[in-house]
Amino acid sequence: MKKKLTIRKAIFYPFMITITLAIALFILSWRIEYNQLANDQGQKILEITNNTIKEKLGNLLSEPVMVLNTYSHNILYQDYLNQEDYSSLESFILMFFKSIHQDIPQISVVFYAGEDQSFIGLRANSNQEDYSLMLQGIRTDFSLNIYDTEEISDALAYSFPAGTYDPTVRPFYAPVKENPTFQWTEIYINQDEIKEATITAVVPIITRAGDFVGVAGMDVKLNGIELFLREESKKSGGLLYIVDNKGELVASSDDSQIFMENDSERRMLARKSENPLIVNSIKSYEDSKAGEYYTFELDHQKYFFLNETLLEPDGLNWHVVSVLSEEQLMGGIKNRQYVIIGLIIVVTTIGAVIALLLIAYFTKPIRMSAEMAVEISKGNWESENDLHRTSIHETNELLEALMMMKNSLRESFYSIKKNEAQYRELVENLDEMIYSISMKRRFNSVNKPFENYFGIHRDEIIGVEVKPFFKKNVLTDEWFEHYMHVLEEKKPERFQLNLVKNDKRQVLNFSLVPVLNEENDIEVVLGSISNITELVVVLEKLSEMTTKENERLEELVKQRTEDLEATMKELANQEKLASLGSLVSGVAHEINTPLGVAVTTASYIKKINEENLKQMDEGKMSKSNFIKFIHNLNDSIEILNSNLYRASELIKSFKMIAVNQSHETIERFNVYQYFNATVLSLKHELKQGGHHVELLMDEALFIVSYPGAYSHILTNLIMNAIIHGFKDLEDKRIEIRAHKEDKNFVIDFSDNGIGMPEAQVHKIFEPFFTSKRGQGGTGLGLSVVYNLITGMNGTIKCESRPDQGTRFIIKIPLEE
Repeated sequence: MKKKLTIRKAIFYPFMITITLAIALFILSWRIEYNQLANDQGQKILEITNNTIKEKLGNLLSEPVMVLNTYSHNILYQDYLNQEDYSSLESFILMFFKSIHQDIPQISVVFYAGEDQSFIGLRANSNQEDYSLMLQGIRTDFSLNIYDTEEISDALAYSFPAGTYDPTVRPFYAPVKENPTFQWTEIYINQDEIKEATITAVVPIITRAGDFVGVAGMDVKLNGIELFLREESKKSGGLLYIVDNKGELVASSDDSQIFMENDSERRMLARKSENPLIVNSIKSYEDSKAGEYYTFELDHQKYFFLNETLLEPDGLNWHVVSVLSEEQLMGGIKNRQYVIIGLIIVVTTIGAVIALLLIAYFTKPIRMSAEMAVEISKGNWESENDLHRTSIHETNELLEALMMMKNSLRESFYSIKKNEAQYRELVENLDEMIYSISMKRRFNSVNKPFENYFGIHRDEIIGVEVKPFFKKNVLTDEWFEHYMHVLEEKKPERFQLNLVKNDKRQVLNFSLVPVLNEENDIEVVLGSISNITELVVVLEKLSEMTTKENERLEELVKQRTEDLEATMKELANQEKLASLGSLVSGVAHEINTPLGVAVTTASYIKKINEENLKQMDEGKMSKSNFIKFIHNLNDSIEILNSNLYRASELIKSFKMIAVNQSHETIERFNVYQYFNATVLSLKHELKQGGHHVELLMDEALFIVSYPGAYSHILTNLIMNAIIHGFKDLEDKRIEIRAHKEDKNFVIDFSDNGIGMPEAQVHKIFEPFFTSKRGQGGTGLGLSVVYNLITGMNGTIKCESRPDQGTRFIIKIPLEE
């Protein structure tokens, strides 16, 4: 048997595992949170630092650019270039430089160089209080003279012979002439007494005629960049430097060398810097994106760096790089976290020792209670154990519950014995026969009714095989087949057997129920037998009586159905006759008008004829009167003919519709003409109510069908719309569309009337349903339409909503 854990181990092991996992999760989450905090903090500080540097760099370099634009504009448009000796330009440069120098001290030189190799410039001296004039041109015989002060009359500081200095081939001139736009020069060391790193901003001077005449420029000192880089570096504690697109250093917050040794024209590549932070960060920088921070490792230390492109002023293509170590960023946070983790481990260890002692104290009464429970399970109800009360409330409750359980089990045990005896008594006195079968297919037990029915004592039945027993006493193998099915399916089964016992019919109900153990195996099969012979006999007699009564009711229903069908047929015929009568009434009213006009016209002809005959008898007939008589007679005859023709057409339409309604024969007919004739026959009702019917179909459409049925359908739909569809509406329109669709003839009948609620739509084809009950409505109009359509194997569907009109869609198969 597998060894079980003790309560002490079962509590202590999970406790220690949980604590260990909690510490591990805490350390992991702390590390993740620490890294996240470091990343967030590093990104924020680097972004703030870079934004500050970008702003200061922009101010330092953008101001000279704006001033240079103003300076060059004045040179071009103030006509300072018209004088060959450029004296006016010299005065302007002096005045201009003095006006801006206090506000923009980073500008060290303002100059103009022309295509004629002239050069006029003004340089701020090291004391920042006076200036030196630099001049080459007619006044100096094209020697480059540098004066101690701003005046040409003062002493010379330096003088270069004519031809020595050609500004048009200098680096600040040639690129601008080739590409005449604003440009920055490369950084260089200014060869004066200060030896400062300098960059020159240059713009072309182009006349209104488009001629390139020279350049204007300003030298900008870069010592201010390293100054504020060092100031920002002190605030953040990191390294700050600037590189251009070539990877050459522009400035750095440390003492890194910017220019190559013994070469003031070549700057140091960042990759070859003496500072390992610059070297490692520039390698990562080349694979990074501007505006995103990155990390690298150096000497087991994590560093954060961020590069930003300097957008202002345009054309420099400089990049600001900030480097910050994790230690500078986070300070002593990591050490404090290590102290906290150590304290947690110490506290956890002490807690585990205390927990072991408490578990031993708490589990002792539980262990003793378990020993007592084992004795109780063996049936030792009177066993006692040395159980003492403890100071733990729950343990005391466990001990009391155990004693209560012991007493309750003892009472339950005796109660079960008593109930078992009562159950046995109940089973013995049931009317049903009860038995049980072992898995060896032998009887385990039977009750008294079983003994009495089969006339065998139980001692002779118990242990007997069930198959031969039922074969002998039930005279069939069917019981055993059901029994085997129960063993296979492991499910209860009920069945009925008919047999003959003592020359009498017997009907028995059998029930077999398998009893399963925990492994879902059958332990025993319980069976019951009920004698339902008397019940079956009574049910058979009732069934016979029910069959006879059903036959009588079926005959009665058949007779009533035939009577109802005859009544419905008579009502439908009456509805047809009523529709025909309405048709006759309308046609009669329509014929009356043209016939009345014809009678009146005939009377008028008779009258004028008599008057003209009288004039002729009296010899008073003139030619003009005779011609007038002829014209009147001709007009009257035309009126007479048109009205008689109209009456004739009405009679023909009526005759065609009436004959077709009374004789249902198949024929080929023009749909438009026939529908138009039907609408014409209802003209009186339509005109009286102000209704307008529009036929929207092909006038050459022919079909083979029952024209009389279509006339009746159309008449009933129009009359139904007139009576029910419009109420007090002024615009009363009915649209009738028809077309062939596959082998069907489709009629789309719609009106713009008041519509119907959904409840009425479901009932309108039912016989005798009408919304005008008591107002002349019979409820048969649409029922007749439905029967006519379904009689031709067609379908009709109604679509309607309140205040949205009504639509009928009819589909009828066409005859071949």
